[in-house]
Formats: sequence, C-alpha cells, structure tokens
Amino acid sequence: GILKKGIAPRYCLENFSMFDFGLSTENETFELAVPMVCFCDIPLSKVKYHLSFYGSYGIAFSKDWGVKMGISPILYVDPKSETTRSIQDAIYYFSNSSMQDEISYNTYQKLLRLVRFTKPYQGKFWRNGKYEDEIVRFYDEREWRFVPDIHLVENENIRPWISKEDFLKDINRSALDTQIEEMHTLNFKPDDIRYIIIDRDKDVMDIIDYIEKSLAGQYDTKDIKKLIAKVLTKEQIEHDF
Repeated sequence: GILKKGIAPRYCLENFSMFDFGLSTENETFELAVPMVCFCDIPLSKVKYHLSFYGSYGIAFSKDWGVKMGISPILYVDPKSETTRSIQDAIYYFSNSSMQDEISYNTYQKLLRLVRFTKPYQGKFWRNGKYEDEIVRFYDEREWRFVPDIHLVENENIRPWISKEDFLKDINRSALDTQIEEMHTLNFKPDDIRYIIIDRDKDVMDIIDYIEKSLAGQYDTKDIKKLIAKVLTKEQIEHDF
C-alpha cells in the first residue's frame, strides 16, 4: 500500500503526562492521539530487535528525503529532567498569557507543536487496544517523526490532536485518518527508497511480482528494476548483518 499510495499519517496515542497543560484529568496519565508517521534511524546491523518487536516488513528511505519532507528527530524526555522542566515552564507562561495578545497565543501554539515531537524516555507500549506490561525504552528506537502542521481553523474537522476517548472510537478515528490521508500523505520517488524489507527469502518472488504488475502503470521500466533491486529480507539481515 505504501509503495502504491505513499505514506499516510495516522492518529497515534501518545503519553504526555510529563507535561502539565493546565487541564484537569482524572486519569493517571495525560494521553492524546497525534497524527503522525514514525520512522527509526537505526542501521541495518542493529535493526534485528526492532524488526522482531514491530514486525518483519518495512521500507527504508534516504535521510535526505526525510529531511526534505520535514521529518525530524524527536526529543526524548524524562519527567524529572531539566528539558521537561524548561518546556513545562514555557507552557505555564504562555498558557496563562495566551489570551492577552496574538503573539503570545501564536507562540503557545508553536510550543504545543514542539510537544508533539516529544516522547517519554521509557514507558509502556500501546498495542492492540491496550498497554503491554513490559517497560520499553523508547529512546532505543531513535525515532524521527512527521507531524502535519495542522492549525485550528474554523469548520476544519481534523485536529492537531484528539483525546484518548475519541481515539478509541474506531469510526471517528477512521474518518479522521481518511481526511489526514487526503491532505498530508508523504510522496516519494523510487530513488528515495534504500531498501524494501520483507519477512522471508521465499517471499521475494511475491513482492517482485507485485512490483512488476501493480506498479507498472505508476513507474517506468527503469524505476521498476530499481525497486526490485532494493528488496531485502529479514532472514538476510539476521544472517548477514
């Protein structure tokens, strides 16, 4: 789907409880869903654990493409760190003055955008509708993130973030994801791809058949050959890197 349509952002649930937004909540954690696409900056020689945890399929892009598309390394923070405290102080200051003048309000919105590029140093992983028991060190993922720059515009349905309650409503989330996809899909060219990673060696012919048949009308013969040459399997990575 990515090869054919591009990379579509999706609302992802994130834990921002290390910050105080001045909002009351009965939950132990302050969770919001942010539209994003997540990447990892991990060399193939060290990607084995990542593949075992997140799945055996992926596409590796050049970093030049990522930078050009506005994809940025995220900021990992600990609740008690000076980084967190500095961001929190700024949130407190601008949230209290945000209604006094336009400059303060705009600065506050930019600050909240920065927050959407933060992640706890470690925590529990959300998968299949629940948090897993194991503590994951997110810092090891070396995440880069694309977050669409969405502004709160009158009559615009999509939002820079939504509540956990709205996120858990499949129909509502699906409708929002569709709108995000229409407006903010990341496009690329075959030359932007470094590797196409699939699970097993015996699946190579399936992906080659797909590229030749399904992408023939999208790319010329030269680009089709380039894509095929970039196919790599998890088994190769495990044995050769």
